[in-house]
Amino acid sequence: MRLVFLLLLAGMAYAQYAEPPLAQVMANNTQAAQALDGYYNESYAQNGTITLRFDDYTQSPNISASVIIVGLTPQVDNVSCMTEDMALVSARGHDDGPLVSIPYPGYPDFSCDKAWHDSIPPPSMPLRCDFDGDDCSEFVNRTIVAYNLNATFIFRNDSLSVPLSSTSLEVPPDMLSLLENASGAENLTVNISGNVTFIYEVNDQFIDGMDCFSNYTNFTSSVPINVSRAFTVGGRQKLFFLVAPILREQWFRDNRFDVVILSQCPLYRAEISMNNASARNITIRTFNITRDFFGFASMVSNKSSPAGWSENSGEPVTPTPLEAFSNPFAFVYRFNHSYSGLGENNLSLIVRDAALSNAQYNETLLSRMLSFGGTTTETGQAISAVPSRPSASFQTGSLTHLEIGLGLVGLVLILAFLNFWVPR
Repeated sequence: MRLVFLLLLAGMAYAQYAEPPLAQVMANNTQAAQALDGYYNESYAQNGTITLRFDDYTQSPNISASVIIVGLTPQVDNVSCMTEDMALVSARGHDDGPLVSIPYPGYPDFSCDKAWHDSIPPPSMPLRCDFDGDDCSEFVNRTIVAYNLNATFIFRNDSLSVPLSSTSLEVPPDMLSLLENASGAENLTVNISGNVTFIYEVNDQFIDGMDCFSNYTNFTSSVPINVSRAFTVGGRQKLFFLVAPILREQWFRDNRFDVVILSQCPLYRAEISMNNASARNITIRTFNITRDFFGFASMVSNKSSPAGWSENSGEPVTPTPLEAFSNPFAFVYRFNHSYSGLGENNLSLIVRDAALSNAQYNETLLSRMLSFGGTTTETGQAISAVPSRPSASFQTGSLTHLEIGLGLVGLVLILAFLNFWVPR
């Protein structure tokens, strides 16, 4: 049944979402984690043996366990942005070898276990499981497997270890507080280490008179586990810069509201409002859900066509001189917006990221006409009638009349000619 469930989840879902499908992804991965408890994969297995001793006879069945770090949820485009319910999903399973019967020529081997002992009709050749020669067979009553594991989260110079008791583990609050400031290009390393302990409960029967009586003995052995995986993580911080008008005052014929945003998680939506009324909605990306072989779900985004906005991502930048804290950012956005209007206008930019974290930037911008003469605007209105930039006034005057005689002009020409031809 578990395999059927995994195969159903292994495909891709092509439904497109305008909003980040966080609830669907988290619910899917909770279900997938439950299905992965008991999932054994030989390719990832750590192997060992357990020694079963019956007087002078010993047998060492093979034991193995696999622990796989599947993913860190939620994840969008290979970045896990911090949420309050961020969780680590893993898969774990084991395989334990049987206590094999004593070989007998011409007959196949079989497992000396409880099913064999309790079979109806009673098992043939019971002495093939009599390993200590007391005329009573021995068999494995049951196998108990205990996962004694810890998950260690390592971010920058901090680490935190917690017990890993299931295949779904919420990231501890102390680590979440650190991840709130992850740039979006930094790594969170997860290490799972410890032991998987196998306990074979063996019924080493003994004879008393004509009857065999139970005598339960435990044999124990452990397989060490140590697996690691790194995840790119992003936080919640955002930083806004007003690009134009840089002095918050501008010419009314070219009104701009251009803003640069530094973000630690990819944005998916932006809205520009003017005087508390929506002026523009910008869709940055939509989403699909993909699922891998383990059934683990991730969000994959589809960027919209550039229209007054741009996105760049890469190595994190740390604008230390521009903020009180040294917050690094991996995602850079620019939004360019033009509008009409004179006087003071209140403009806002509201953004939302893929982890549904909001941020808002507000500015009051002044738009004015040009003026001349200290009295009139560029449109011919009185400067007192509309917002305008002051200008200096000026006074009219007359030109002085100057007469030059023809003789004076001739003298100037002769002097210029002589200056050119007289040898030096």
